[in-house]
Amino acid sequence: MPDPFEVVDVLQSAWAKTAKAADEVTRGLSAFERERAAFALVSAYSLAEEMWIFKADPARPAFTDWMANGRKTAGDSPYTVYLSTPISARYTYRLRGNLGDATYFGFQLYRQVQGFNAPSGKLNMSDLRVADNGDFEVLASKARPAGVANWLPLGDDDYVLMTREYRYDPAEQRPAHISIECVDGSDAEPPAFVGRVQKASAYFESIILSTIEIASLLSVNQFSPPDAEVRTPKYGDSLFPTKETYYDGFYVKLAPGEAIRMSGRLPERWGFVSFVFYDRWYATLDYPRVHCYLTAHDLQFESDGSYTIYLSAQDPGHANWIDMGGLEEGLFSYRYMMADSNPHPMIEIVRP
Repeated sequence: MPDPFEVVDVLQSAWAKTAKAADEVTRGLSAFERERAAFALVSAYSLAEEMWIFKADPARPAFTDWMANGRKTAGDSPYTVYLSTPISARYTYRLRGNLGDATYFGFQLYRQVQGFNAPSGKLNMSDLRVADNGDFEVLASKARPAGVANWLPLGDDDYVLMTREYRYDPAEQRPAHISIECVDGSDAEPPAFVGRVQKASAYFESIILSTIEIASLLSVNQFSPPDAEVRTPKYGDSLFPTKETYYDGFYVKLAPGEAIRMSGRLPERWGFVSFVFYDRWYATLDYPRVHCYLTAHDLQFESDGSYTIYLSAQDPGHANWIDMGGLEEGLFSYRYMMADSNPHPMIEIVRP
């Protein structure tokens, strides 16, 4: 058995590597930018620690709330809840819950392909058989049990289950509730402690290094032109895509007094839409104090159905303003959930 104290060296190495990388990215930038970098490190480690040290046992699943306790990492989104737990096709899981007033709720399984998370089985609220009061029960297993109304098929390589919940108005919409239990893994041995720490350390590194890499790739072609160079990120196990979302964006770098003006139209059909500004670490600012986002319900539209959004550090005096919170650089993303198309906005730099 490895010496458990060897994991101290593993953790110190991960912190040293990520802190050095974050320091190099923000050296010479403002104190606020440096603070955001330190916050990104703490948030990423907090997520990795909870997911892969304390809640890493697929025989005893427990959800990690990615945005709990003010944690912001990996593209968090206002009024959105992401939960995840390790799972294994060796077991059968029972999920119980209530949809509340969620605009969207869904389950997504993931397997790894060449170090990247690939979506596999899924089940969303449009497919669920739900009681009149919103209650539901789902069984997740390799083979479908007889008489089960809601089944989530587990593949041999699936290792993580995620839930996504989107709401437009948390003050008015009741949140969804979800629980999970393994019905046949009570005798299983838990993963070794040293292995859990090693996994958490690697995941922590991946979150930080992939975020730096994505920002670098996007900054080469700020506004994603059609002829942009296609480059594959090296670090991928911190990213969890879903086939139910069109998700796009670009790097933002503005001079004082400049703004980005985006004009476009939404898809004809969609379930949830949001436009979000992040710092360079893919973390939102202190919303709702800093209104760094707009949803489809926030947008003011022109008479022809089009929209115009302004993204800037100072109020441009126009409707549909996304506040950069004093930053002049960062990342911008939009998402169309369950949409029938992916219309790209027209983007230009202006001095409003």
